[in-house]
Amino acid sequence: MPHLDDPRRWIHRQLPLRLGIATLILLLGGGALSYRFETLAQTQALLGDARTQLATLVAEAGLRMRARGEDAPSAFFAAFERRTRTAAPGPLGRFVLVRFFSPDGKALRAYADPELKQADRLARELGPDLPARPGAGGAWTRDRRLGDGEFAHLVLPIVDPSHRVLAYVDALYRFSPLAAGRRRTAAFQGALVVALAILVTVLVLYPLVRHLVSRLEAFSGELLDANLATLVTLGAAIAKRDSDTDAHNYRVTLYALSLGEALGLPADRMRALAKGAFLHDVGKIAIPDRILLKPGRLDADEFALMRTHVQHGLDIVSSSPWLEDAAAVVGGHHEKVSGGGYPAGLKGEAIPLVARIFAIADVFDALTSERPYKEAFPLEKALDILREGAGSHFDAQILEPFLELAPRLYERYGRRDDAGLREALRREAMRWFGHDGKRDRPASS
Repeated sequence: MPHLDDPRRWIHRQLPLRLGIATLILLLGGGALSYRFETLAQTQALLGDARTQLATLVAEAGLRMRARGEDAPSAFFAAFERRTRTAAPGPLGRFVLVRFFSPDGKALRAYADPELKQADRLARELGPDLPARPGAGGAWTRDRRLGDGEFAHLVLPIVDPSHRVLAYVDALYRFSPLAAGRRRTAAFQGALVVALAILVTVLVLYPLVRHLVSRLEAFSGELLDANLATLVTLGAAIAKRDSDTDAHNYRVTLYALSLGEALGLPADRMRALAKGAFLHDVGKIAIPDRILLKPGRLDADEFALMRTHVQHGLDIVSSSPWLEDAAAVVGGHHEKVSGGGYPAGLKGEAIPLVARIFAIADVFDALTSERPYKEAFPLEKALDILREGAGSHFDAQILEPFLELAPRLYERYGRRDDAGLREALRREAMRWFGHDGKRDRPASS
C-alpha cells in the first residue's frame, strides 16, 4: 500500500520521534548552557577570592609604606613574604607569580614561587607587558589556562592616601586541584539538574500533547467525513438527474482508483482522482432536463449546450479549496489523446494523467451499463471498443494495464447494487483519505 498521510500514524510514530529529538536537543543544549553558566559562576567566585587576597596584600603594603616609608614593591613583597610564612596554604589556591610595574607600565620586580615549575615559561606566556591599568580602587581579573594549570590573572593598583597610583601588581593565582574539581563538579550538577528538569517537563507534557493531537486528529477525521459526505451527496445529486441510480459514480470511481493504484500514483494524486471521478459530471446540474434526459441523439446545438457542463463543473469545484484538485478530472475527462476532445482540444500528455485515467474508466462503465439511449454492451465488446480507441481517444500505455484489470473489476463491481458499491468505495476512502479503518460511518452517510 502506498504511503498515506495518516494523522494517527503521525501521532503514534512521528510525534514521539520528533519530541524525542527535540528533547535530546533541549537536554544537550540546556545542559551545555547550564554547565557553561555554572562554570562562569564558580570561576567568578574563585576570581573573587583571589582578588580579595590580593587586595588584602595591597592594603598591608600601603600600611607599611606609610608606617616605614618603604617603596611600593618592597612594602608589598614584605607583606607577601610575611603572609607566606605565617598563613597556611589556602584550599582554593595560591599566588605563584607576582610582577610589579610602574604607573607608566615599566617592569620593576618579579617574584616566582620556588615550588612553581616552568616559571619562566609562564612568564613568557603572560607576556612582558602589563595587560591593563585599572584606576585607583579598580581591578582587572581574568581566568586563564596556562600549561596544565588553571589560573586567575589579576592586576591591582597600589595607591597613596591621595589615590595616586604608585605601582601595579600583576599576579598569577593558581587554583588548587580541589578548587578546580569543585568547580567542575558544581557545573556538572547544575547541568544535570537542568537536564532532569527538561526531561521531567517533557514527560509530564507528552501525554497532554498526545491527547490534544489525538483530539485534533479526531476533529480532522470528522471534518474529512463531512467533506466526503458532501462529495458523495453532490455527486449523487447530479447522478440522480442523469440516471435512475448513482451507481455510475461509485463504479467509475472504483475503476479509476484501481487503475491509478496499478499505475503507482502517489496518495495525493489518488485523492484528486477520487474527487474528480465522483464529481466529473457535476456541471450537468446546469444542463436542462430536456437535453440531459433526451432518449435519442442530441443535435448540434444541444450537444454544444451539453458540452458546457465541463465549464460549469470547473466553476463548482473551484469554489472550494478542498475540491480544487478535482479540476484536472472535471475539466479534462472529455479530452482525447489525439486532440479531438473538448473543451480545450488537448493532446497526449498535455491532458492531466488523472483525466486520462478517468476517461478510460468512464467510457468502460458507459459501455457496460444500460443508459436511456442504449443497452449495456457485453464485457468483451466493451473491451474491443476500448482497444479501437487506443492512441486516439485513450492513452495506449494506460489502457493496456486497464484491459488486464477490467474483467476482474467488472466481476467485482459491474453487477453490484448501490449499497455494495457504497461500502466498497467507503473502504477505498479509508485508505486514500487517511482514515484509520475503525470508523463505522460510511463515507456516503
